[in-house]
Amino acid sequence: MPINSPNVFNVVGDAVVSGGGGSGAVDSVTGTAPITASPTTGYVVVSLDDVSPSPAGSYTNADITVDAKGRVTAASDGTVTDATKIVVTAKNKSGGTLPKGTPVHAITPVSSGQIVEVIAARADTPSAMPATLVLDEELLDEAEGDAIVVGFIQNVDTSLFTAGDVIYVGSTGGYTNTKPTGTDLIQNLGIVVKSSASAGSGIVYGSGRSNDVPNIPDGQFWLGNASGVATPTDLSTVAATSVDADTVLSVDTTTGDVTVSHNLIGVGGVYAPGTGFTTDGYGHIRDVTPRVEAYTFYGRSDVAWGARATFLCTPNWVVNAFETTATSPVLGVDLDITVFPFIDIAGNLAAVKVSGWVLVGGTVSPSSNFKILLYQASVASGDTSVTLVQNNASGNIAVNPTSDSLTLIPETTLTITGGGSSKAYVIGLQNSSSTTAISTGTCYANLRVEWVFK
Repeated sequence: MPINSPNVFNVVGDAVVSGGGGSGAVDSVTGTAPITASPTTGYVVVSLDDVSPSPAGSYTNADITVDAKGRVTAASDGTVTDATKIVVTAKNKSGGTLPKGTPVHAITPVSSGQIVEVIAARADTPSAMPATLVLDEELLDEAEGDAIVVGFIQNVDTSLFTAGDVIYVGSTGGYTNTKPTGTDLIQNLGIVVKSSASAGSGIVYGSGRSNDVPNIPDGQFWLGNASGVATPTDLSTVAATSVDADTVLSVDTTTGDVTVSHNLIGVGGVYAPGTGFTTDGYGHIRDVTPRVEAYTFYGRSDVAWGARATFLCTPNWVVNAFETTATSPVLGVDLDITVFPFIDIAGNLAAVKVSGWVLVGGTVSPSSNFKILLYQASVASGDTSVTLVQNNASGNIAVNPTSDSLTLIPETTLTITGGGSSKAYVIGLQNSSSTTAISTGTCYANLRVEWVFK
């Protein structure tokens, strides 16, 4: 452009144009390229063509070069390094030095600004909880530095821990792998990655809140209040007003006393070892399967089964029959005292079940019947004989009238009356008639005898 001035003319852009009066030409231009001037025409030219970045275009995460005049002279796509933690600037307001790795609690700032003012967090002091951040460097009192919100921390002392340990805010501050107890608040801060006195590391993931069910004093429990908030409540202040639990529990609405009743529920008693039980959902015994020992007993009469005669049976086959008409037979010191009795030292027998058959030999007397007798005797060390006393007896069992044929005995239960410890029991078959023999030939018995325990 033409310049018509007798004086110096200042051109913005670090260019100074000087010359004579009138319509003279530009004598010189002082400036930095790309400012140029033509002394012939007087034009001053500012060119930016030679500072455009090459290549021109759009860039991602651009790396750029800027000259002294703020012009972009070069550009290229850049790269972003993956973040390992999120940090903020914290200011130590604790009154003392806080080591690296200290869990800290954000307090109400003394002055406004973008810096988080902190003190050391401690689980035993609610006003110093939760831990908002974890220091990523040592901070002197009133000093500022990085604090981790979440992410990787390294070069701290984790020598007391093992990789994988969960870390909590300590009761009196710092960090620990022991979950706080008592009334201390519980905050899970993170997990140990490496155990080392100086090169330890871990992941911070639990800053910002107490994140476990809080501890409460002994004798209290959590009770929801009217706002639905769990509140520590002393157990002694709560009274039950109703209980719905079948017939096992009852409640006194005046005193709040709850009673667990086992009366008239299930099966009571003392049972021998080996007894089977069925229980309900409350643990009550609803049914009992008594212990049973089953044996095969044998016996035989003399040549004929005489009037009112009783022959004894035993689980061991004996050649000589034991047939008697005595009301209270006596077993002597010979084999009889060891062969015939079933011994109950503990006093646990409750009953005996007898079934089987009798083979009646020879001619059978018309309308003959017999009974199953249960004898009992007390036994003691030093006895040389035992006297049998009838404890129970079945009803009449009709004999099949056919000679040399079987008469079946249906299962018959004889309850033991009295019982007691150190007792001997004997099974006998007795002719019901006091005047007529059942048969003219020898009779044999084969019985299944089940001893039922209490």
